[in-house]
Amino acid sequence: MNPRLSGIILLLSVLIPCVTTAQWSTANLSSGRYLLAAGATGNTAIIAGGIGQISIPPGVSDIYNATANTWTGNTLSVGRTWLSGAGAGDKIAFAGGANDWIFAIYDQVDIYNTTTSLWSIYNLSAPRYKLAAAGTNNRIIFAGGVDDGQGIVSNKAEIFNTLTSSWFVSTISVARFNLCGAATDSIAILLEEKIF
Repeated sequence: MNPRLSGIILLLSVLIPCVTTAQWSTANLSSGRYLLAAGATGNTAIIAGGIGQISIPPGVSDIYNATANTWTGNTLSVGRTWLSGAGAGDKIAFAGGANDWIFAIYDQVDIYNTTTSLWSIYNLSAPRYKLAAAGTNNRIIFAGGVDDGQGIVSNKAEIFNTLTSSWFVSTISVARFNLCGAATDSIAILLEEKIF
């Protein structure tokens, strides 16, 4: 048999089981809304914040447990849009955000403990919205954003240690907002900038 052909057959025999087991499913959130955030870790995912048909953002969060395949509802400390969310370790955190209806910008960080199912509240060093988040290695980072009502763009990177519940403040190379974050098992990236 042609070695290339046998290699392709081997590759297909490895890939086909992975492809055939994948399946999409749908569910409805507790309310229709946009400008929201999401974060996940372990078997828990949370979709939080946003605004729907009313002008005041509801402090809504929808918690999905993948093991039980169940949804439960909860609330954030304050309803807001343009917040950012990420998870690492046994914590999922949502930071910053704004309420355009009352022209408010928030520094609140709502942190959900997936082990205890309890929420705690912390604060960023300054209020801001349109920031990025990523979680890796028991750390959740929130970076950039617009940091006050004057439209000043932030270069702050605030890192939450999920093991010690402590914060470390650093900076990113360029102040910016509307950026995005992603992470691997050991590296968090904001756009093309390696953070830690």
